[in-house]
Amino acid sequence: MVRSILLIAAAMLIYFPQTLFAGSFGIPMQGQRYVGMGNIGTGLSLDAATIFYNPGGLAMLEQKGSISLGVSTSFLKNEFTSDTFRDASADNPISTPFHFYGSYKIKDQLAVGLGVYTPYGNTVDWGSEWSGRYLIHSIDLEGIYAQPTISWRPFEKLSIGGITHHLFRRQP
Repeated sequence: MVRSILLIAAAMLIYFPQTLFAGSFGIPMQGQRYVGMGNIGTGLSLDAATIFYNPGGLAMLEQKGSISLGVSTSFLKNEFTSDTFRDASADNPISTPFHFYGSYKIKDQLAVGLGVYTPYGNTVDWGSEWSGRYLIHSIDLEGIYAQPTISWRPFEKLSIGGITHHLFRRQP
């Protein structure tokens, strides 16, 4: 029984992540320590990148100040295949999702931080001659988020965080 459950769980981990990103618009590259551990940042407070995963965890950090900075390069390829329509592939330019997180503990139980990141960022251009041209030609999803954060730890094992998002978008 346990083997069957583990086999099903392993199959889901292998198959489903390939289908969940839907054209690669979600690029989860926020905090390389968290990404290296499978984006498991909700329950951990490792560095300032906890601002993205769990803003309340900012007050749980042991260090007084923390900075996390990273840039990734994304080479994406989208294709459409069909038995009845002509196949097509999209033109995807290289994208460079980035993140910056900084935090500072004002007191042992109170911390503030700022996150500037791009959780999405891709451009797809299918052109006007493919079989789905009546549905979509191109998508341009780019945004830079700025997230001021405050976190308070009233008890040793409980912290609360407050955030506000500001979206900066490149105008076409």
